[in-house]
Amino acid sequence: MLSLSASADAASPGQTAKLAPPRPDPVNLEDVPEFQDELRRSKQASQAQMVLQVVMVLGLIVNWWRGRNKPKPKPPRAPRPRD
Repeated sequence: MLSLSASADAASPGQTAKLAPPRPDPVNLEDVPEFQDELRRSKQASQAQMVLQVVMVLGLIVNWWRGRNKPKPKPPRAPRPRD
């Protein structure tokens, strides 16, 4: 549905009518569960991503904690010259 709006101003002859954008359709009650489902899925995805990030950071911390007291490998000794 298109609606026309024009102003009748005597000072500026020759104005053209402008098309106004149609109003959006009202939300039907049938659409509400669909929107709720989409919002729920989005929340679940966001929570899953947050849990994954926390697990990854904790894994890095645990690996660092376990390996912090390990003796560092010694560099190889230079071979002794033969006489």
